[in-house]
Amino acid sequence: MNKVVFACVHNAGRSQIAAAWFNQLADPTRARGLSAGTDPGPCVHPEVLVSMREVGVDLAQAVPQRLTEALAAGATMLITMGCGESCPVVPGLRREDWPLEDPKGKPIERVREISAATSLPVVGIGGIDATNARQVLDAGAAGVAVVSAVAAAPDPAAATRALVAAVRGTTSAPPFRR
Repeated sequence: MNKVVFACVHNAGRSQIAAAWFNQLADPTRARGLSAGTDPGPCVHPEVLVSMREVGVDLAQAVPQRLTEALAAGATMLITMGCGESCPVVPGLRREDWPLEDPKGKPIERVREISAATSLPVVGIGGIDATNARQVLDAGAAGVAVVSAVAAAPDPAAATRALVAAVRGTTSAPPFRR
């Protein structure tokens, strides 16, 4: 199982949001997200609790925790939350930085925007073809990835046109151009 650690300084805002979104979107049998901080605060910021509850994610039981070697053990990636020089580093662990504003003390409207910027796009992959592409997008996916429905088709150009039409919600699409 892949373990991704989302970290910031106080583990009371950005990293809690990011880990919560990751866990909402990831297959729990394949990946999970944890959040931690270098100097954990006493609790998750109240404005973060409210904004996440509004989208159906309950962080009421979340408790900020310290990023330790034991917590990071076995992780595949560390994602820091734009905390500059204060961002944690775990030797040997791939790190990516997401430059996100700290939601602490911000108006709820701004916290909602920060949360939305933190959520990960979902892309439909596998089993996508012209008969279900629009349905996948309508269900909330940010996009679809299609390989076999085009590559295995007797006429890949026609299959591509059918997929484009399905995604656009029309009955026909202009010819595929290279």
